[in-house]
Amino acid sequence: MTRSAFAAIHGVMHASGAAFDDLVRLAAGGCQEAAGEILRRYAPAVRAAVRQRVGPGLRPRFDTDDVVQSTMAVALQDLTNLTTRNERAFLAWLLRIADRRLKMAVRRHRAARRDVRREGHSDPVER
Repeated sequence: MTRSAFAAIHGVMHASGAAFDDLVRLAAGGCQEAAGEILRRYAPAVRAAVRQRVGPGLRPRFDTDDVVQSTMAVALQDLTNLTTRNERAFLAWLLRIADRRLKMAVRRHRAARRDVRREGHSDPVER
């Protein structure tokens, strides 16, 4: 996909469902500009959802951007398997991926804290 083809559909992205469909199709086909546009549009919504789910107590010890990055990476890799071309359903799909990635990250974080406690070290964050 050429840059000019991407630019042609980029101008009407939100004007119709077909433009969104084209964006997903192009990104699934390997168009870096389309993938970048998906990141630009949807990463902020994913970040906000993850930050809301993490809560202020865990936020200082937890990097929400790691979850956002892994979510977007998984989503971009899995675009070829995406069955919907509806923007609302796409966002819901992204948020489900983010939820799974967040749960995995929280489990790893808690497991790491337990391992440190078993070794007899105190966790300075726990004080």
